[in-house]
Amino acid sequence: MTGERENPALTLFGVHRTHLADAFFPEDYDTGSVVTLLSDGNWIRLAAEPYDAFGWQLLTLAAGLPGLTFLAAGVLARRRAAVLRRAPVPLLRVLQRLDHNGDTWIYAADDTTGRTPLLRCLAYPAIDDEAGEFGPPDDEDEDRPRVDTRLREAVLYGPPYDAGELLIVAAAQGGVPVVLLTAGPVRLPTGDQRPELEWPVVDAVEQDPVLVGRIAASMQPVARPMRWGPSVFTRCAALLGAVIAAAVIKFILDEVKAGTLGWHVLPMLGLAFVPGSLATFLNWHITADRSGLWLAGAYKVRYLAWEELRTAVYTSGGVLEIHRADGKTWAPSLGWPWMERRLGLRPSYLRAAEEISAMHAHPELRPTEESPARAHGLPLGPLLAVLYALWAAALLIL
Repeated sequence: MTGERENPALTLFGVHRTHLADAFFPEDYDTGSVVTLLSDGNWIRLAAEPYDAFGWQLLTLAAGLPGLTFLAAGVLARRRAAVLRRAPVPLLRVLQRLDHNGDTWIYAADDTTGRTPLLRCLAYPAIDDEAGEFGPPDDEDEDRPRVDTRLREAVLYGPPYDAGELLIVAAAQGGVPVVLLTAGPVRLPTGDQRPELEWPVVDAVEQDPVLVGRIAASMQPVARPMRWGPSVFTRCAALLGAVIAAAVIKFILDEVKAGTLGWHVLPMLGLAFVPGSLATFLNWHITADRSGLWLAGAYKVRYLAWEELRTAVYTSGGVLEIHRADGKTWAPSLGWPWMERRLGLRPSYLRAAEEISAMHAHPELRPTEESPARAHGLPLGPLLAVLYALWAAALLIL
């Protein structure tokens, strides 16, 4: 038996084969001494060494915390719902509306203009086949349901307080009442939080001359090039994703070194696509100058002349689509609009699509100067790929 101080492992010489076993302090084992081994197939460790339960602990933490969270949320929801059945509850006449995010907003009965929302909650029909808030489907856009956001009379069952449970009987189309149950705790609107009464995502900005004209009227002609890039929230989320990806790479390589690589790590091979997505979230840039647009993505910077631009639109999934006249599209995913709306943020790519559409329709709003090469953005995809490769190589060597 031999042990080296700089490498926390022991080389064990048996009768028929040589084994390598991990040890926290290899210097505690003298050369030529006899040790007891525990083995199972290719797995082997010293009986005197403590069992390394880090993998199971990590699995328990990753699965146990969400499980306990869901369990606690379910228990609390059942307790809140039981309050509505134990004893008589107060009834209030209110006004109710549904917004495009699916949230139900409650107003005072005399607030006919919907100026001050009192409560916000996520509600669903108590009976699945009851008439809901959605009208008939629109043939022109089957993926976007039509939502009636008008105020309507309703009766509120239950004490209206923060984190409570409510039952709402609201008037629906045709005068048929709908019974709605809250799917989560009731919340009080914070700050200037208001319902989304208009679609926060418009998929055809350039086709709405009124909207484009309104945006153009709010803009002033500028000489210097205009730039749009990721928000602080998007960059922080991408940095967190980069750390998680590095931890997953370490886990996979530890499995490879231990000889326990199995099918359970197969989904993690999707890490091959992570550098591109993270690079886009971290450092995407669009630069508009006198001649056209410079689009910096994950791996390269593309140039698009104003004459070749057909439209700039953004979708509900956080994708900014720059359509060219030849039919090609630059469409990277640039953020999480649902989370940014929850935080009260206005995504920068939304503003980019609106202002690019306005400059496309009104050439007098375009910058009059050319942009230098350093202002076109730096694609971080190759750099992240190299960093992850170096990280993996360091883990294998050390």
